[in-house]
Amino acid sequence: MSATSTACVQNTPMRCGKSIIVVLGMHRSGTSAITRGLMVMDVDLGNRLLPPAPNNEKGFFEDTDIHAINKALYRSLNRPLRWHTPASVPKNELLHKKNTPLRLRAIEVLGSRLETVEYFGVKDPRICRTLPFWQGIFEELQVDVSYVIALRNPLSVAKSLRKRNNFPPEKCHNLWLDHVLPSVLLTQGAPRVLVDYDLLLADPYKQISRIALHLGLVKRLDPARLIDFSQNFLDRRLRHASFEPEDVFNDPIVPAPVRTAASVLADVAADNLSLDSEYVAEVFANISGQVHKRFRLSGQNIWLRLFGTHNNI
Repeated sequence: MSATSTACVQNTPMRCGKSIIVVLGMHRSGTSAITRGLMVMDVDLGNRLLPPAPNNEKGFFEDTDIHAINKALYRSLNRPLRWHTPASVPKNELLHKKNTPLRLRAIEVLGSRLETVEYFGVKDPRICRTLPFWQGIFEELQVDVSYVIALRNPLSVAKSLRKRNNFPPEKCHNLWLDHVLPSVLLTQGAPRVLVDYDLLLADPYKQISRIALHLGLVKRLDPARLIDFSQNFLDRRLRHASFEPEDVFNDPIVPAPVRTAASVLADVAADNLSLDSEYVAEVFANISGQVHKRFRLSGQNIWLRLFGTHNNI
């Protein structure tokens, strides 16, 4: 880490004038497209990105080093996780002293990424569950942090994961909730905006403008880049599933907490409800309590035996 970055860490009363924008969301929820959209506002994504893959031809827009740290954090848990293991991640395990090398590595990586840019974008769906670890890093670096939460109908996510990984819908719905809950609960009080993937495809101009407005990036929005993103990057043909918000109530497989969360967030995405309202906070606190009760009653080991040993890593 450079002398400038080190000085920022040591001088805690002062901020570095640097900003990080974190894109959160469940896998297959449009996080890649949304992260690419940040470039319209001159948010840098770095030059060490994961390469595209057959199931994501446009690219993941994930930093390889941050991706590796998250995978290492998953492995460090007392019950190691794969990306597709439904489970909540204990904060105390993420912050355990055994992860000090990962913490130092994270400070080094983000410090180096911010050396020459004002805004840096970070995306990896795993961050939803490792967020307490990263929030400690952001605080250490004394950077401003804001969040974009990607939303996609859980039925669409389940259909996509069924096609790609042959996952049963029950597993997909629990995974969806395990990513959405911390995304909403752990970002309270910070600048944030929720973006529905289907609404982004339908009207990219409006959704990118919403991001810019909520995160104070309106002056950085480049109209030419927005046109290029909308017309040349976004490809609606790559979306093979689309459901209406009310469809979650017509599918008996969808758990009640998932139905409630999806319905409330659909209203937020449509600007019918504020993400920062007391109502949303109360709803998600109640859902979180239900989920924790679920694990206490059934035993987390049951979920690991059912879902944690799938061949897809």
